[in-house]
Amino acid sequence: MNYNSQYEETIDLKDLCISILRKWYWILIVAVILAAALGVYKAMEAPQPALSSSEIEANHETIEENESSIKDSQDAIALQEENIANWEKLLETYQGILSEAEQELNVVTLSEDRISLLSQITRLNSQITSTENEIASAKQQIEKSEATIAELEEENADLLAEENEMVPVSRSSILKYGILGGFLGAFLVCAVLLIQYLFSKHMHSPDELKERYGLHILGELHHTDFQKGGAISRLLDRWAGYGKPKDIAKEYNLIAAGIEISSHTGNVLITGTISADMLEQVCENLKQRLPLEKYTLCIGENPVYNEDSMRKLTGCSVVWVESLAISSKKEVQKLAELFSVSKADVIGAVVM
Repeated sequence: MNYNSQYEETIDLKDLCISILRKWYWILIVAVILAAALGVYKAMEAPQPALSSSEIEANHETIEENESSIKDSQDAIALQEENIANWEKLLETYQGILSEAEQELNVVTLSEDRISLLSQITRLNSQITSTENEIASAKQQIEKSEATIAELEEENADLLAEENEMVPVSRSSILKYGILGGFLGAFLVCAVLLIQYLFSKHMHSPDELKERYGLHILGELHHTDFQKGGAISRLLDRWAGYGKPKDIAKEYNLIAAGIEISSHTGNVLITGTISADMLEQVCENLKQRLPLEKYTLCIGENPVYNEDSMRKLTGCSVVWVESLAISSKKEVQKLAELFSVSKADVIGAVVM
């Protein structure tokens, strides 16, 4: 065993991704919850103005222009009404003079006087007709101005109605918020799982023993029942390199064979930072497969904290047993330091 105190821990991105994907159900649950929450939040949002701020500003400008035109039209109507009043007074005067002239014509006998009166009557009739035409034209102008005012007022009312119109939240906006919530939920769960992975105190992979301490991995007893995890778990196991379930009996046979070819004989200490029950399980399985005339197997609880196990290091070869997701990196490092100081003869490691 080569203990390297200057070892820099590396991150296996494939193992990291698979570790996160194994919690796919949490990712899905939180994504659905946040998607629903943001969707409901958006759906409950108050109705929004139908027009944008720029459109509202343009409407205000149009309303101001229309109000200015309405004011001009009202001024024009007032002027025309004043002119009509003056023309009506003038028309009344003309009609009065005409009436007098016609009465006088009835009593005048001289031809010269009659000719003068007839000329005056003709002139008065022409002036009356012209005045009546002026009055009629002014009334038409008033009608046009009133129609223009009505149109502009109606347009202003429509513009104000558009400005005050409120529209409910659209389904597309609710859907967008739901999708955003789903991605946000998935991201948050992945971020939490990433932090848990990076700061986890437990071992993630057998490679941590192999790369840091230069150990030969005699066997891996984990992932022997991965078919119980469902289709997604089986797929992730295949990505991780476990294409089919391990035969635990065959794996123990390989571990025993690895111990035999290591040319170590005599006392073999089965130890590690895991519980005595797990160590006993490994020991019993190896006793059934190793020739007992060559090997004497025994277990020893963590030598770092057990003086009897520590004393056995000088007279025994060591099979180091650890378990993924159970063995503490800190405790494994302490045990590795003890093996290095005691120059323990470590045959290899078994990972459960």
